[in-house]
Amino acid sequence: MSEGSSRVNRQACPAERSGEGPSSGPDAIERYLEQVGRQLPGGPRVRRDILDELRDGLTQTLEHHGDDTAETALRREFGDPQQIGVALAGEARLRLARRHAVIVLLLLLAGGLGWQAYQSVVGIADSTVPTGWARSVFLAAVEALQACAMLAQIGAVLTVLTVSLPGRWAAEWAARITLVALAGFALAVASMLVSIAPAHRLDAVLVSIPVAGLTLPAIRYAYFATRHLRLR
Repeated sequence: MSEGSSRVNRQACPAERSGEGPSSGPDAIERYLEQVGRQLPGGPRVRRDILDELRDGLTQTLEHHGDDTAETALRREFGDPQQIGVALAGEARLRLARRHAVIVLLLLLAGGLGWQAYQSVVGIADSTVPTGWARSVFLAAVEALQACAMLAQIGAVLTVLTVSLPGRWAAEWAARITLVALAGFALAVASMLVSIAPAHRLDAVLVSIPVAGLTLPAIRYAYFATRHLRLR
């Protein structure tokens, strides 16, 4: 084949050279979604949910894109994929904040049920309360622990309920309250361990292990929820 004939074929088939054609629509959609997904925070599940919703709209667009190439039609209808990704990142952070708040709430409920079961099965002896100066510290820590646990639960519930409200300031403050309450809860547990009667200190340390196993992840997820709402 002559060089002139080869040049004519290349000019006559721009769709083949660019990879566009009847079968390139799905590829164009996946390339578009890949660029959008690079801007989204969170794990694969959150990104997949948002991208699946966007994929439906992209597919419908390509069904009526006329003479435009698939990529041109997508950009004309939806805009630059990086800008779309930045816009959708806010929605992704809201979903993450809600999910993390739900996890915090579940951890707190699990801790509360576990504590109720421990009191029913094992019980708490009166001799657990120390004497002297430690008594005031111990009793204050108990009161603070109960108050912080309740406040953290309320904050987590409010975060879940208000995260979809306009402005999201209520959800952000609720998440901050949850985080502060959980930090106070951890401090109250530490104060109880320090001030508890020496005869019960070993038992208290053993009980604090599962408590820490629930409290530390709760603090972590509450921090993530607060961070996502602040960066929305």
